[in-house]
Amino acid sequence: MPACLRGVHAACGVDVQGDRTVLALAHRVRNRVVVQVVSGKAPSGVPLVAAMYASESIVRLVKAPYASVRKARRVFATLLDVQLPFPLEDCEAVFMEPVPAVGGGVEALAVAARRVDIQRRLDALQAQGIDPVILDHEPSALWTRALEEVPADPSNQEGIRVVIYAGVDRWAMAVGRGPRMLGGHALGVADAAETIQRLVTSYLAPGTGRVEWVMTGPQAGTPAVKAVLASCRDRWPSVEQEVPDAGGFLARALAVRSLSSGPLRCNLRPATLEHAFVQQRRKRRLLKTLVMFLLAGVVLLGTAEWIRFQVEARLAEFDSRVVRQVDRIAGYPVTLRGDDAVQEARKSHELRLRKMEVFSRPFRPSLMNTVMPLVEAASSAGMTLESLQVNRDRVNLAGHAPDWPSPQKLARILEQAGYVPTVDRRDAGTDEQVPFIIEGRRRGVTP
Repeated sequence: MPACLRGVHAACGVDVQGDRTVLALAHRVRNRVVVQVVSGKAPSGVPLVAAMYASESIVRLVKAPYASVRKARRVFATLLDVQLPFPLEDCEAVFMEPVPAVGGGVEALAVAARRVDIQRRLDALQAQGIDPVILDHEPSALWTRALEEVPADPSNQEGIRVVIYAGVDRWAMAVGRGPRMLGGHALGVADAAETIQRLVTSYLAPGTGRVEWVMTGPQAGTPAVKAVLASCRDRWPSVEQEVPDAGGFLARALAVRSLSSGPLRCNLRPATLEHAFVQQRRKRRLLKTLVMFLLAGVVLLGTAEWIRFQVEARLAEFDSRVVRQVDRIAGYPVTLRGDDAVQEARKSHELRLRKMEVFSRPFRPSLMNTVMPLVEAASSAGMTLESLQVNRDRVNLAGHAPDWPSPQKLARILEQAGYVPTVDRRDAGTDEQVPFIIEGRRRGVTP
């Protein structure tokens, strides 16, 4: 599912804070995104973005013993599965920012949430009239937005940065070093101080480095939050910062992330619960693609028709000249020669129609019924088609896929359409895209 709404010019982030809902509206302005907290309801037609809370999701760091990111991606799911308290098959998981790990291999930050929890979260939001197109991840959104609004201290190389969301009914925390996030956690409101100290100790032993605290959320700056931070000062040298308009911070983060590419982008809304907004945009892209195919067909058929017209005109002129010359020499109409000419022209016309069949055949409805599912499946899976050749007997397509299994989806569509496809893949290049070629012939057609 897309974590960034490409081609969309506005989005609205939503943060439910107890009985209050905070909205932040983001717009694309030239090459940047501007955002502001708004009152009232979200503008009609603007996609909404919400988040899975830290208490409803799990963050884990997975490390694969491979130098290749492509190979590491193949085993990330297995590595995450052994770290989860529930089966990965019951979850939606996103692996973000794979990078070379210290000591070798590749590591990535994994976010997972059970589908039943995702459904419960969507139901709770929809009960309040909120149907989010993207279901982002709360700690990841807090971390990336904090880097933009309050840049990290480059001198704090040995210490860590802790971004805390202090809400009315929930607290959340994102932890990292420099620009890289290392974990995300939920905090109990009643025992926040003890939980924060225990979690921070797992990242940084007391007295070994400085902690940079960034406070966000509607309760930031209140005496209760200040008391929590005061309890941590004795254990770590600390620097405390509070973001401007802390109550609208999470909503701003969600809105901006949905319109801009960048690190730690995440969408936990599963494909089985895909929003109608995404479906409509996919259909529009598919329609544009089909229109391009149809226009190309119209041009091709128009060119063939013009050629046929020119040929027939020349044949008619030639036949007329022959008849006039024969009649002038014989002195009477010679119908035998004229009939032979008509028969020959008719045979030529039928031959031309058979030759034109190679141009008209790809645009018959039956073949479009095969092309449309292929284009739609490729678009949905993030694949790029570079060539697509389909006729009644054979099919050939080539392109790039984001992962190894995706091309098999296109092969299954061709099998359902009556072809016998074979899939040929190559190792991905530097862009991590897997090149593939699918060739096939219709069942019963000899190779």
